[in-house]
Amino acid sequence: DPTREGYTFTGWNIDLPATMPATPVNRVAQWQINTYNAVFYAEATDTDAFETVPVVFEEAITAPEDKPAKTGYVFEGWSTDGENVIDDLGYIGAEDVVFYAVWSEATDTAYTVEHYYMGTDMAYPDDATRTDSFTAATNATVTATPDADANFTVDNAMSVLEGTVAADGSLVLKVYYEREINTLKVEIDGVI
Repeated sequence: DPTREGYTFTGWNIDLPATMPATPVNRVAQWQINTYNAVFYAEATDTDAFETVPVVFEEAITAPEDKPAKTGYVFEGWSTDGENVIDDLGYIGAEDVVFYAVWSEATDTAYTVEHYYMGTDMAYPDDATRTDSFTAATNATVTATPDADANFTVDNAMSVLEGTVAADGSLVLKVYYEREINTLKVEIDGVI
């Protein structure tokens, strides 16, 4: 059977006669155009495709209408190498083609700072005295800014003042404030 890139041979336009006639017999190969797949993955390590788009040989590849989502990241586009976004996905050849999502770190990923003030019983509360919410870029290193309070000092041994912003917004920094102990001396009639 004859071969042709991007097509499947389906037979001849006429069958050969049982006996050859005196005049030439012209037979023309019949072809069916093939369809190949443009396979889109949200991650290069994924085993399941985000979407598979069938494309007829030598026709333009169209990206899926739906965009993949990834917590803490922004979808930038599609790539064949996972790094460089391609604006024009091109045309399908005679084989399947694979594309990978390209991600950038979101700049509005949440993180929390909890403040724990030591009580007059010299113990820290189980629940934060105050909680502040912030945003920063995913994977950015952030530092909590302790409150300025003359009656307390930061307990560095207990505190977690710095961390990396997690894509899922789960970073919690904790600032523990140790109560300053002041001794008050009262003098009455010259006696302390």
